[in-house]
Amino acid sequence: MSNWEKNVAIFLLSLLAICAILGIPWAIWGMRQLTEEEKEMWKTKGFKWRVLTSAVAVFAIFIFLIYWFWCLAEPYNVYQNIVIFVIPFLIIGGILGAMWAPWGMKHGRRFEKK
Repeated sequence: MSNWEKNVAIFLLSLLAICAILGIPWAIWGMRQLTEEEKEMWKTKGFKWRVLTSAVAVFAIFIFLIYWFWCLAEPYNVYQNIVIFVIPFLIIGGILGAMWAPWGMKHGRRFEKK
């Protein structure tokens, strides 16, 4: 039996670690470089919790997939594991789309680049 599932889990863990190691300093640098209009966006009602929820959701997907491929994926075939890989992204994409759409409809025009 091959251990390709554990290899996928290690790859996802490595990708998550790289994103954290590079993403956190870039996010800090980006927050320091905000323009006045962007600072105003952060003060808009509902923006902060949506950004935080989006970041936590992506992190949670990676943790779930790492756990799935490391512990649970072996009895399933490749196609079933591909479905388990794709479905969480579709679910979170739908949830985040539904979460961001009302904010965008209400405040989007105010922050459009001209």
